[in-house]
Amino acid sequence: MKIFERLKLKQKFVVYLLFAPILLLISIMYFSARNEVMKMNEQMRTNSVSISQAVLNKVDRNFYERYGDVQAFAVNELAVTALQKRDSVISKLQKFVNTMVTYYVVYDIMMLADRDGKVILVNTVDKDNNSLSTNFIVGKNVKSEDWFRICSVTIPEGGAWYSDFTKSTESALIYGTDGWGMAFAAPVLDENQNIIGVWYNFANWNSITSGIRIENESVLQETDKSAHIIITNSDGLIIDCEAENLINQATLVNSDFENPDAYISFEDESIRLRDYNYGWGKAVGAYTYKGHNWRAVTILEKVKLSIYTFINNENIVSLMTVSLIILIICAVISIVYSNKLTNRILNIVKNVEHISNGEIVEMKDIVGTDEIASMEKSVKKLAENQNKIAHFAAEIGKGNLSVDYQPLGLNDILGNSLINMQHSLKVAEDEDNKRKIEDEKNLWSTSGFAKFGEILRNNNNDIAILSNQIIAEMVLYTNCNQGALYMLNTNDFQETFLEMIACYAWEKKKHFLDKKISLGEDLTGQCVLDKKTIILTDVPENYIIIKSGLGGANPRIVIIVPLMINEEVYGIIELASFNMLDKYIIEFVEKIGESIASSIASVKVNIRTALLLKQSQEQTQQLKQQEEEIRQNMEELSASQEEMHKREEELVSFIDAVKTAYFTVEYDLKGKVINVNSLYSNFLGVRTNEMIGLFHAECPDIKNNDIPQYDKFWEDLRNGSKKNLKIKVKTKQGNEILLYETYIPVEDEDNQIKKILKLSNFYEA
Repeated sequence: MKIFERLKLKQKFVVYLLFAPILLLISIMYFSARNEVMKMNEQMRTNSVSISQAVLNKVDRNFYERYGDVQAFAVNELAVTALQKRDSVISKLQKFVNTMVTYYVVYDIMMLADRDGKVILVNTVDKDNNSLSTNFIVGKNVKSEDWFRICSVTIPEGGAWYSDFTKSTESALIYGTDGWGMAFAAPVLDENQNIIGVWYNFANWNSITSGIRIENESVLQETDKSAHIIITNSDGLIIDCEAENLINQATLVNSDFENPDAYISFEDESIRLRDYNYGWGKAVGAYTYKGHNWRAVTILEKVKLSIYTFINNENIVSLMTVSLIILIICAVISIVYSNKLTNRILNIVKNVEHISNGEIVEMKDIVGTDEIASMEKSVKKLAENQNKIAHFAAEIGKGNLSVDYQPLGLNDILGNSLINMQHSLKVAEDEDNKRKIEDEKNLWSTSGFAKFGEILRNNNNDIAILSNQIIAEMVLYTNCNQGALYMLNTNDFQETFLEMIACYAWEKKKHFLDKKISLGEDLTGQCVLDKKTIILTDVPENYIIIKSGLGGANPRIVIIVPLMINEEVYGIIELASFNMLDKYIIEFVEKIGESIASSIASVKVNIRTALLLKQSQEQTQQLKQQEEEIRQNMEELSASQEEMHKREEELVSFIDAVKTAYFTVEYDLKGKVINVNSLYSNFLGVRTNEMIGLFHAECPDIKNNDIPQYDKFWEDLRNGSKKNLKIKVKTKQGNEILLYETYIPVEDEDNQIKKILKLSNFYEA
């Protein structure tokens, strides 16, 4: 007090003037710091939720890709062919599987099981193309596995089956790991949409889930060493975190963070959950992949009020700096120009408060060059910059990503952050546009496959109708202007050539429909030999003219695509357009070409089968007449032994002739097959030696038919009675045919029944 009394009045005035502002400054700094800490913690909680959700979204998208992978592999032509004709393509499929494992680098196991649950193929290399000992899996029966039980009888919702967080004993044995991961499976269908096998993929946990968590956790730990991300299943069981001892052993739920006694132990620390900010995210799946309602929580250490907070918070430091400057200026100016300077300072404070509250401030031009004027200019510059930032943020919010903003300088953290945000949004928008374009292309292709699949299914018995519908729809769907369809004619044994069987908007259609092209002749004939697509973008004059009622012109592009399946060409499709064709359209035409080739092959088989059926029916009618003659001859043979020998020789010759036109099978008196002609075994789709030794009821043509009084049927045959049957037989193409069968007891020289001869042919109603 004595020191204060010794001060001059001017000095006391300064002391009085500064005491209250200093006290106020301290209070403001404390409450501002406290408020900043609360805001920081709240922001951390918000960020935790965003991070958790982002991790789960990325995991779900990863699972969706794996979900789509297994469906794509299941429709692979090699897989279908391997299940139908296993020996012919198994080596190609093995190479394909090993290539996919090294390409995708996320799968530990990739295998294929047939319809009986037997594993016929498994990858023999890992993602780094190192050899694996997986032979013990081949031949294993997986009928009891959930994925096989479901996919072998029905197509799961969405097209594929997937597991929860699971453990694979096979993966653990092969790689020497715990075997954690996710399993995916999808049924393999034949051309008739029948399930003929199941494709199975097992994805490594670290590649598809743990790696995503570690990536995001590492970014957080660069600034917060105690940050953690934990993933649980829908029941709260921990399925992935930094501490491996917690996986599948401990649970974590929301209420644990409110429990003052709840701790969680990691490898190098044990933390009390209540001291940490946290945010939960919930998996919601991705597209057709529904997910398992997993949850993720991001844990960040709470910010506490401390000196460190004061020093490192820019807002508080700025507030302290500005307040001190204001105090000094107020003290000086209050002594010399109290009223004038006080008003100017109060105006500055008012503008600063508006700015700090985020309000838009419009300031007049500043006159003067003193310190207060400089402060006013700085505040004005701050206000103008804030107005620019507000305008920039508003335009960004409206979606105007092209709005221009110039930061104050290299040290303008906020301005540069906004520029970076704008760039990130532009990149995200560009990627989204690219994804939409790709989705539209995929949708276009998928719709096209469905459309042409319907055409190929509905007209697979009439090649003329089918070919006209194919070329018309192909020209319209690909937005071309002209097209032609050629079929490879192999009926002429001396020459194989192409003939145009359908065209669209082709000049002189009737003339061109009779056109024949030899193999290697012009580009169309050369395409058959090359077995690959020919694309012309520089079309020569008069090569082909697209005409309308108003005139004609050269196309800009011509594509010639072989209709090929299993490296065998069945025809050519040629398209011309005024517009250039994108790569995905050309690839679509090539893929559809495989289906068209398959349909053409099937139609040819159907036509050939119908022709053979008609011929067989005509032969059956002739043989019925001959059968009566045989019966009369057999009666005459019994008149004399010598005549019988002579007739028997004639009969043997006749039976040999019959075997070339009839389906014949010989049985001993016990009903066991002792001989079958190749005509019948080929018709049934089996080898001759596979039928010899089978009993009558076990034969593929009999076992699916119910013969009344079966024992009496064979007793009558042994007693010399002839029998007739009508049976249904399924051919190797899957068609059901009705056969008429005649069973004839054959006697030896002593008139004893020695065997039973069966003659079969197509039944004519």
